[in-house]
This record gives sequence, structure tokens and C-alpha cells, in this order.
Amino acid sequence: MNIIGNKWIEKEFETLDFGSKRLEKRFKKTMRDISDDPEKSIPGQAQNDELSSGSRSQAQAAPELIRGRMIKNEKCTPECILSSHRDAIEVRSSEEAVLLAIQDTMSVNYSGHEKTDGMGYNCDKALGVNTHTCLSLTAKGIPVGILAQSQSTRTEKDERSASEKQRRPIEEKESYRWLETMEEASKNAPEHVSLIHICDREGDIYELYALAERTGEKFIIRATHNRLNSDNERIVDELRKTEAVGTDIVTIPSNHASKTKEREVELTIWHKEFEIKKPVLLNSNKELEKSLKLTLISLTDENPPAGQEPIEWLLKPAPYLIRRLICRYIALKMRYKSPDIISSDGTPDELRGKDFILFLKAVAK
Repeated sequence: MNIIGNKWIEKEFETLDFGSKRLEKRFKKTMRDISDDPEKSIPGQAQNDELSSGSRSQAQAAPELIRGRMIKNEKCTPECILSSHRDAIEVRSSEEAVLLAIQDTMSVNYSGHEKTDGMGYNCDKALGVNTHTCLSLTAKGIPVGILAQSQSTRTEKDERSASEKQRRPIEEKESYRWLETMEEASKNAPEHVSLIHICDREGDIYELYALAERTGEKFIIRATHNRLNSDNERIVDELRKTEAVGTDIVTIPSNHASKTKEREVELTIWHKEFEIKKPVLLNSNKELEKSLKLTLISLTDENPPAGQEPIEWLLKPAPYLIRRLICRYIALKMRYKSPDIISSDGTPDELRGKDFILFLKAVAK
């Protein structure tokens, strides 16, 4: 057992309260087993512990763990576990003014479990579960903890057409999890910190932008839609007509899949503010804002290596005064993918020349 490496478990679950000291002790032991051998299942870890220790008491406890008695115990609830975890988040973030709240979906494939009762689908074809998580990080990229998490599965294949799916209210769509997670993360975040929500392309949802504006949430969202402005012009096309305002250099990591090497890229920067229109498909929702203001920033690699697609990113913050935020975000997030778009929220002009962390502190005030 890695005693030194497992000291974090006592701190992480210091306030754990199942109403049973025995159950709490068993839970922490399970966490130590998982920490020692994270690639194995809980039963496998219990068996290893039984074989290595030779302890009669542990040998007797291992079958209990294998049968899942601890997990099935009505006192061992996700709410209790997460409550303790969030207490630990508050301690870890005690000196932070801002946390990045990064949410994304992980699909767990169980296609090999066709005979399992109650197994649903994680997409139109594959059996499995979708787990949507919001992970909080410091401005320097250090993980702090989970602010929100949910699981979903389809009970049957969705045979509706793409048009039928698009016309559903957001509350009936799987993409509603992005809105729910933003609200849940904000509720669970320590009171002394402000959040900047970061979402991938699935988060390019008009209703999510509207929710953020109504609740005052800050965000950076990758997007795929070339939306219409109030003059019925495509905002990406209009942005490209403006003059560049500066450049910045980022390091793009190597990518084994595309066989590209690490390289420095000089990105040319543009910016322009737009008022985007509510999508036509949402016109039936009279309570939804008819338009929203977005400031887009474009960062483009105008001299890509031969045979490689140019990198192009579009964000919605303030002008290039926060280019360091944009470029550092790209350097952390990107693994040289094909051109795509990002949106984010704005920040005051007085931040001109400030660095990344100062920006994060100021934009969340």
C-alpha cells in the first residue's frame, strides 16, 4: 500500500459523513485501493488486496466489496461523497479568485454487454452511458475538483429525423446538459471564487449564451455556427473583412495521429463586435432573447507548413488586449485540429497589456 501517496484521501474525505464510521472507513480503503491500482475494477482491487495482505479480516472483507455491499448501502450516496469533495475544493481554492469550469462529455461504450438488463444507448448505435463532467482548474491549469457531473443514456434508438430533433425545446434535448451543468457548477462553486465556463463545440448553443447573459456567467465556448447578425450577415464572413489588430506566437504540440511535429505558430488577430440574431428554429420560444451581443476575435495561421491546413480560431472576448488568454487557451486545448471557431465573453478596455491571470481575475469581477 502506498501510504505516503494516499494521504490525500484522508484530506479529501475529511468531512465525509455516511452516519457510519465503519462504512466511512471501508469507503476510504476502497479509495486507497483505486488510487494504488486505478486500472483495475473494484472487485479486482479487492482480490489483489486479499492476496497480497494475507490478512484474515481483509480476506473476509474482500468478498463484501466484490458483491458491492458498500456501493449498494443506502447510506453511501453520491451526494455525501460529493459534499465532502466540494468541501475539499473550497480548501484547495482558498487563495484563488477565479476558477476555470471546464465541461465536456465522455461516452462509455458497453457494446459488448448486449445481454445486460437495462443497458441503454449512448448514441444512435452503441450501447453505453454518457457522463458529462465539469472540472474546475486554477488559472494556471491545476485541477481543483469536480463541480458538476451527470449521467444519461437512451432507453432505445432515436428514430426521429434531424429536423424533428432540432425543433424540440432545449429542455427535451440531450444538449440541455450544458445549461444544467453551467447552473450546477455555479451553485457548487466556493462562494469566494468566480467561474469562467469553458465548453467544447457541443456547447455552441444559443440558449447557453442567453443563460450566461441572464445570470452574468463568464465563458469561453468553441463554436461551429457562422451565425447571422442583426443585418442578416454571417458574422465570420464579416469579421474576415476587418483589418488585423496584432499578432501573437503560440506553441502547437506534436500530434501523433496527424504525424505533425511541435511548432511555433504566429497567429494574426482580428476582432469585431456583433449582435447575433436568435436562430429561426427558436422563434417559437417567445421568452428567449431575440438577439445577443458577441465580440468575436479571430486568430489565424496565415503561413501554415506545406500540406497542412491553416489553424483558425474565433473567440468572443474583448479586443486583442486579451490575446494572451486566447493564445494560452489554444496552446493548452489544441492538438493541431482542423480549423474551427471559439466564442467567449468580453472584458474591459483597461485590461490592455495585462497578463493571463490578471485578466482572469478582472473579467470575473
